[in-house]
Amino acid sequence: MGTLSAATSCRTGWFYSFLLANITNGGTAPLIPLFLVVAFSGTLLQVGVITAATSVASIPAFIIWGNLSDHLHRRKLFIVEGFAGLVVSMAIMWMSVNFAMFFVANFLLGLLYSASAPAGTALLIEQTPKEQWVSHLGRFSRLGGAGYLLGLISGALWFYALPSTPFDMRTFFLFSTVVALSGTILAILLVDEKKEGTGNAGSRKENQWNAIAGVPLHITERAKYLPSRIGAVVRLATPSSQERSEISGRLWLYYLVTILFSTGFTAFYAVFPNYLADYLGRRFSIAESLIFLVYIGSSLGSTLTYSRVSSMARRKGEKSLQAIAASVRVLLIPSFFFIPLLLHSSAEVVVSMMVLNSIMGFCWAIISVTGQSMVARMAGPHIKGEAIGLYNSSTGTGAIMGALLGGLVTQNFGYMSDFICSSAFVLSGISVLGAVRATADNPSAPSSGKAKRRIVNWSRIFTK
Repeated sequence: MGTLSAATSCRTGWFYSFLLANITNGGTAPLIPLFLVVAFSGTLLQVGVITAATSVASIPAFIIWGNLSDHLHRRKLFIVEGFAGLVVSMAIMWMSVNFAMFFVANFLLGLLYSASAPAGTALLIEQTPKEQWVSHLGRFSRLGGAGYLLGLISGALWFYALPSTPFDMRTFFLFSTVVALSGTILAILLVDEKKEGTGNAGSRKENQWNAIAGVPLHITERAKYLPSRIGAVVRLATPSSQERSEISGRLWLYYLVTILFSTGFTAFYAVFPNYLADYLGRRFSIAESLIFLVYIGSSLGSTLTYSRVSSMARRKGEKSLQAIAASVRVLLIPSFFFIPLLLHSSAEVVVSMMVLNSIMGFCWAIISVTGQSMVARMAGPHIKGEAIGLYNSSTGTGAIMGALLGGLVTQNFGYMSDFICSSAFVLSGISVLGAVRATADNPSAPSSGKAKRRIVNWSRIFTK
């Protein structure tokens, strides 16, 4: 037993390279928009452009890298390439002297780092016996979440000890570069593509998907980098006519829900660090280290919720649970602006922001996990991979629209207008979700134009 445990530990040691990469991700998530404004006197519109640039690059990159990884049957190559891209991106951010150079760094982040996500999950599936998929995917997910949280804590401690000057921000990018480089070296040393004893080579795609569709892998909501991962079993090749017929009308309608949700969420989060540092920071003298604490609240809220979503969904139903979580966010997003108007000290503001953001993280975990599960259930048996791939693309499309919208609205009309606009998009997504509910009761029911045009029955949105 001890030998078997040691062998398993050795075989999964490369998981820690992803932990190191996620430390870099967590540490720089709130820093990038802050650095743009502080170092280059960037506008909030430029913050939105930077946010959108990474998502624009990542969406086609996921498809390209995933297909190349499958066709070449190489996983380690693309894991290492993705981590090396993260190193290059962080190094360019550290050396950036103007907005153009910083833009290129963020575009390269989306273009290059995205190679590691599908290849990493693919390697895990290929090397793991089917009965161990759940436990290994869970461990892989927890390490990723722990790395992201450690990155946020590192940022909080860094800017608590040092002043938040452009020089100190640059130095943190250098630190992030070194951490990412350590992850790259660890991947080179530990990733092994041998597949002895897995017995998975002949598994049918739909069976693989059904086995892991319900596993809630850690997905960090992050304005500058969506979609954050696409599973290894997702194949984004052009579907056949038979497969295309299995993407029902209600599934296309749910993709619209996803776009509306993602647009609203990203319009809020794209400018959120600047709202904390600029609007609230000047009024209540909030230090940058406390901004990282607010983000830690969200990360903890989502991480503690992922494993509990399935049990909540069994009691309430996936669609109703998602509608409730989205409705809570509709109310929460404007609260970030209005609640501080009633407070008087920086401590009160920081605590309130942490509490609100932790509830946002709780809601995100529900929306993320139920979304993937709903798509998997609505998709036909031969199209589940393509369906979840389109779901991720819909999320990314909404992220691009939301980033540009958030920067544009905030630049011209202020934070309050942006927050209200964000809630309006989420509310419109809930309305469309009601129509999806109206056509989803009978999985075998054909989708028709009449069903799509049906008026939303609001009393049914929150019922099974």
